[in-house]
Amino acid sequence: MDRQAVLLVEDEYIIALDIRSTLEHIGYEVAAVASTGEEAVELSRKMRPGIVLMDIILGGEMDGVEAARLIRESMDVPVVYLTAYTDEATFNRARATEPYGYILKPVSSDTLYTTIETALQRHRLEIRLKHSEDLLNRTGEMARVGGWEIDLASDRVYWTGVTHRIHEVPDDYIPTVAEAVKFFAPLHVPVISEAVERARNEGVPYDLELEFITANGKNLWVRAMGVPEFRDGRCVRLFGTFQDITERKSAEDRLIQANEDLTRAHEEMEAANEELAASQHELIQAHGELKEKEERFRMLFNHSLDAIMLADDEARYVDVNPASCALTGYDREELLNMTVMGLTPSVLLETGKKMWDEFVAAGAMKGEYSLTRKDGSQIDVEFSATSHITPGLHLAILRDISSRKKSEKERLESEERLRNLIEHMPVLVDAFDADGVPLFWNRECESVTGYAAEEIVGNPRAFELLYPDEAYRNELMRWVEENQGDFRDSEWTLTAKDGSKKTVRWSNISSHRPMPGWYTWAVGVDVTGLKKS
Repeated sequence: MDRQAVLLVEDEYIIALDIRSTLEHIGYEVAAVASTGEEAVELSRKMRPGIVLMDIILGGEMDGVEAARLIRESMDVPVVYLTAYTDEATFNRARATEPYGYILKPVSSDTLYTTIETALQRHRLEIRLKHSEDLLNRTGEMARVGGWEIDLASDRVYWTGVTHRIHEVPDDYIPTVAEAVKFFAPLHVPVISEAVERARNEGVPYDLELEFITANGKNLWVRAMGVPEFRDGRCVRLFGTFQDITERKSAEDRLIQANEDLTRAHEEMEAANEELAASQHELIQAHGELKEKEERFRMLFNHSLDAIMLADDEARYVDVNPASCALTGYDREELLNMTVMGLTPSVLLETGKKMWDEFVAAGAMKGEYSLTRKDGSQIDVEFSATSHITPGLHLAILRDISSRKKSEKERLESEERLRNLIEHMPVLVDAFDADGVPLFWNRECESVTGYAAEEIVGNPRAFELLYPDEAYRNELMRWVEENQGDFRDSEWTLTAKDGSKKTVRWSNISSHRPMPGWYTWAVGVDVTGLKKS
């Protein structure tokens, strides 16, 4: 057995020698022997013993009780008192220092061994408990999840530190049930009140998302969960968790709005493309019948909102419509004295010449191009061109898409911001294509499962990694197919990379798909800790 070093504090020399001899005989190392309280404190700081045996009555200005208090406060070393007798006042002072035991003199080896081992074991357990409590508190702080319990006898509600901080009240605030309920928004006070009463009287647990107002007037959304414990038909305990979900609710609203914006923009783009395609078809048809429909073509040519430009084999403009003048800033006469390269930005001349040669040879070309206007400004245009509509005559239809390009850029930036938001949300977010292959795996997914996005995204065997049990996996896949796009708070247990089991509560918060290509997606919360508790 690993024996701790002992600091012995005894001011009577003969007794100290006897106790030291006994300690060494039963296998303990005596780090030092102190005869005063001051010496005991100093030696404890220097030597950091595993345990201190402290005589209560010591010579000098500092007795054993005061020395023990200083040692416990500054070094968290367990102290066991040695005493032959003591008055009630001194005993009460000693008890206030929370000693790990008392040994009455004269000291026997059995008593000494049993008391020391008990004290050391208690100290080890206290350290583990403190570590577990610290870990639980830190985890709760990170996830903004607190706990609560109602004392049914006093009707008082006891909160953890996180719950106090969500309410923005001091840590020593202990409300009644009625006082605690008043923190909820007026609309939701009856909801939570009824849920608490049903839990107490009927044993019905609850899980609610409610609006909430802190002591400082801050509006939040919280998730309140309550679980009753019944014995012999009577509620003996009511406890649960309390989580700030304001960020999640805000993210949900932003996701829904962004999805609506993306859908609307997509519809507008489709309509614009259809309009452009229809206009182009009409123009090509009109030029194919140029001799027969000259008047119709000229009317369309002159009144088209799109720029229509005709050029010869040398890329010289031979005709342009009014929209071309509006697009370029040049009048008609100026354009008829220019070539296609004259509107091409200087840095794109080589590219422009190559594109012209390819276009003439290919017979048709569509795409985007940059033009330099008369005022020197540069614009982006979308063009559809057909070569040789008649021998040696080439047609191009152009539309200013500078505003659209700007909108596309803003849309892409918005989509990127949305992706980054989802990536850094403090909940699991995943998405799959129609074949069940993962398309998205955010950082919380990585944190909970241990699998990096590179291991999951695009991996057709991802489900086998996360759910290695085939029967369980097939059951999950059947459930996903039946409930895709319409489920909430469904719990499934996955296997993390390190082999641990994690229970995740999955929900689909919207039937819309916020990213192109997403066939199904969901938001999950790791409830493994709640399940264990």
